[in-house]
Amino acid sequence: MRCPDCGARLGELKLPRGDFAYRCSRCGGFWIDSWAVNRLEGRWLATMRRISIDPLWLKGGKGECPQDGLMLTRFRSESVPENVEIKRCIRCGKWWFPRDNLFEYKPAVEAKLRYFQLWGKTIDFEAVALPILVLVILLLGLYVGVKLILLHPEVLIRAKELINSKIK
Repeated sequence: MRCPDCGARLGELKLPRGDFAYRCSRCGGFWIDSWAVNRLEGRWLATMRRISIDPLWLKGGKGECPQDGLMLTRFRSESVPENVEIKRCIRCGKWWFPRDNLFEYKPAVEAKLRYFQLWGKTIDFEAVALPILVLVILLLGLYVGVKLILLHPEVLIRAKELINSKIK
C-alpha cells in the first residue's frame, strides 16, 4: 500500500489490542480503521515518535485510498477538532491522518470524553417519566373520546350537522 500524501510505502503497525494500522515512515501519516482509533490509547501513541516532514515530499501522493484507489474525502464531525485533518475512504471506511494529525486528534478526543464523564448528566427519572406521562394522558384522552363517540352516536350526528351548517 502507498501513502496518499507522498507515495511512499506504508509500514504495518500492530496496535495493542490486536488491531493493525499502517504508517508512512516518510511523512508520518496513519492509515487506520475508525473503530481502531477509538480503541487506541493515548499512552501507546505517546511511545510513537513524530516525523519531521519536508513539504516537497507531499507532492508525490495522489490522495487516493491505499486499499481501493478511490479519492479520499475530508471527514468533518463535531468529534473532530478544527485543527485536525482527517481524510476518509467512502468505500472501505478507513481514516487517513496526514502528517501526524493522529497525535493531535487522540488527546483531544480523550479530553472530550473526560469532560463528559466529569460534567455529563446521567438520565434522571423526570427526564424519562414526564414524556411517558404525557403520552399516557394523550392516549387515554383519545381512548375516552372514541369510546364516547361510539356509545353516544347522537353526539357525532349533532357534530356533523354543526359542521355542515357552518359550511353552507
